[in-house]
Amino acid sequence: MKKNEVLITKVESSQIEELLNIQKACFKKLFDKYKDVDTNPYAEDLAWITVKFNRPHAHYYFIKNKEEVVGYFRVDIFDETPTSARIAIIGVVPEHENNGYAKTAMRLIEEENPQVSKWQIETIKQEDKLVHLYSNLGYELTGKVEPIKDGMDIVYLEKHI
Repeated sequence: MKKNEVLITKVESSQIEELLNIQKACFKKLFDKYKDVDTNPYAEDLAWITVKFNRPHAHYYFIKNKEEVVGYFRVDIFDETPTSARIAIIGVVPEHENNGYAKTAMRLIEEENPQVSKWQIETIKQEDKLVHLYSNLGYELTGKVEPIKDGMDIVYLEKHI
């Protein structure tokens, strides 16, 4: 799927190692900032991302600008509730941040899944830029906050279409 020059393409099983490298590039800054080895995707290894990739409800996509991979995301859509989906993770490599790639990718995946009427996402409460991005896309805070460690909490957001 394409919007202007931004594309989202499904990640193939042969691309898992590339996926892991993109994931590490996307989350290194947050890992360095919060030192969160338990939940930060930067700390994942090839074996763990392969397990997650092979889950039947997990759909990984690369975000591309023309042919260059600038980020990635995973959408979880469960067969038992196909009208509800979760953007489980989204990341843009640092040199491509602030160019609208995440926003465009999220709009594209919503368009690609018209059966979904409830979208969910979570992010770090202290990362105002991320909370602002999702809010601008119509996601609203649910009120649920999960402490991860001192100075780092996860907030949950939902969007109803």
